[in-house]
Amino acid sequence: MHARNLATPDHTTLLLNCYAKTADRERLDAFIRTETTRTVSDGLPFDLVTAIRVCRQAGFHEHALYLAKRYGRYQDYLRIQLDDLDDFAAVSAFLHTLPLESVSWV
Repeated sequence: MHARNLATPDHTTLLLNCYAKTADRERLDAFIRTETTRTVSDGLPFDLVTAIRVCRQAGFHEHALYLAKRYGRYQDYLRIQLDDLDDFAAVSAFLHTLPLESVSWV
C-alpha cells in the first residue's frame, strides 16, 4: 500500500506497530530511510506525523528524531529530545545549527 501511495495514516500506524512489536529494526530502518531523496511536498508514501508519533510511542526515538530532523519538523525534534530523552545538550547544539528565522517559534 505504501509503495503505491495508497496507504492511509492507519496503514502507517499498523505497519510501524508491527515492526515495533517484532523489534524489526532492519525493516523499520528500510521503511523510514528509503525516502531520503523525497520531500514532504513530493508526497511521502507514509503519513509523516503518524510515523513520528508511532516511533516515539514504540520507543524508537532515533527513528522519530531522524524523521523530524530530515523533514523539518523541528518542534517534534525538540520535543523528542526534551520530553523523551532529556538531552538538553543536544537541544542546545541543534538550536545553534538553525538559522535565526527558523527558531522564532521556540
